[in-house]
Amino acid sequence: MLDALRRGATIPQQAANLIELAWPREGAVDPVVSQRARQELVGFGLHAIVPLRAMLLRVRPEHQADAVRAFIEARENVRGPVPSDFVPGLEDVLWFGSREAKRVAMHEVARHRSPHAVLPIIDAVIEDPELIADGVRALGFLGDERARFFLAQVFHEQRADLREEAATALARIGGKALGPLRDALRAPTRELRLLAARSLLPVAGEEDLSALYEYLTEHPDDDPATMAAVRAAAERIEKELEAKRAAEAASTPEAF
Repeated sequence: MLDALRRGATIPQQAANLIELAWPREGAVDPVVSQRARQELVGFGLHAIVPLRAMLLRVRPEHQADAVRAFIEARENVRGPVPSDFVPGLEDVLWFGSREAKRVAMHEVARHRSPHAVLPIIDAVIEDPELIADGVRALGFLGDERARFFLAQVFHEQRADLREEAATALARIGGKALGPLRDALRAPTRELRLLAARSLLPVAGEEDLSALYEYLTEHPDDDPATMAAVRAAAERIEKELEAKRAAEAASTPEAF
């Protein structure tokens, strides 16, 4: 490792040499040397970001996930703004990385709420259904309304645990992403209606009021506890609307 550092005329060259020691592209991996080189590389912080991004997809597939974790750890050693190569590097992994590398990248890129990550996450899940739970969860934290169509499809078509993840993600995103949950209150399947109602209630607002009342009217025999919660939410929203109207009326100048 010390020889690799000496052979590097610049810090980026030293980082590239350490990358080759940590995750050699050929031959066996010496775990002691690999771990020590990785530790040194992560300590480079900002100076490791560009070399690591360039190499993330060049290391062997079985090493890519660990390389992505090191990329993230190096970022954590950077003070100040997120380096410009960091999130794009994660997005590269979402398109072309191994399964485990994509899984690691999904959770990290969601923290940075990059609008460019929606399509590669969805594409990764379509290409490899084993990633669907991770992808749905990441899309929820990403918070981009454009994911609502894919999440609605998962909500209606996938197994029960994924439906719940998709409903949670839609509720977390909010805005237009609540539309599929409102629509699902009219679903012919009781299971979907209840899941939609329970996911919608914590974030329900005045735009959801008519859908809540319609649900109460059309499906009075659904789960009593859920129906009571829906009724309470509708009453809360009504009170908030009344208070809002009263405040607006009080602030309107009287006509002379």
